[in-house]
Amino acid sequence: MTLLQATDLSAGYGAAPAIVEISLSVNAGDYVGIVGPNGSGKTTLLRALLGLLPARTGDVLLWGTPLSGFRDWRKIGYLPQVAQLPFRQFPADVREVVASGRLAHLRFPKRLGPADQNAIDRVLDLVDLRPLAHRRIGELSGGQFQRVCLARALVSEPELLILDEPTSALDPAFREQFYALLTRLNREKKTAILLVTHDSATIGAYASRLLYIDQRIVFDGTFSDFCHSPRMTEYFGPAAQHLLCGRHVHAHLPETAP
Repeated sequence: MTLLQATDLSAGYGAAPAIVEISLSVNAGDYVGIVGPNGSGKTTLLRALLGLLPARTGDVLLWGTPLSGFRDWRKIGYLPQVAQLPFRQFPADVREVVASGRLAHLRFPKRLGPADQNAIDRVLDLVDLRPLAHRRIGELSGGQFQRVCLARALVSEPELLILDEPTSALDPAFREQFYALLTRLNREKKTAILLVTHDSATIGAYASRLLYIDQRIVFDGTFSDFCHSPRMTEYFGPAAQHLLCGRHVHAHLPETAP
């Protein structure tokens, strides 16, 4: 099933577009790592796909429905960059912030029932936040707050998870747990994942597909195809190509003279 499809999508903030004529599709069970240089339009792409930034050209379909008419937002979990999140100083505790991700999809009167409470408990356990459930979010470390935001994105049990630099504030130990969690969701629940990251060498160990953009799509395919692509060798050079691939790097790096 195709969950998301974009065709000739262009968007930007000023006179010059940040992304140009991008076309892609995401199916159930896909795990796409989105990489590219700074300023290449990665965050812009996510915002345009969600309708948070109006497209200048092109179309987006969600579950076959035009973006303008899509209403079933509980199917999508979105985690923007931590710096973009406005509510950290809001006087709420961890459980209340996570619960807001469930409340957002309830009809009036918005009341959490037993099933909602159980879902909140499950996701707090999933990201190891149950001991901090009643701590104010303003008292959390950056990594703890990032986990709260992830839990909020997951609590509605989405079919598509869209993440923008989700590991930037995580300590190395939880970063590995985080990637393991995403892999489990992807493999066991077939949750589709779109993940923007600068950590291209690491994402190659987890994602099944690489989308490299620099305003336009430079490459879209498997990591193996990227690794063996003569066109990508010509574009990046052999050393950079295999550093981006993140697989069997040392076998392909050129030897240096003594």
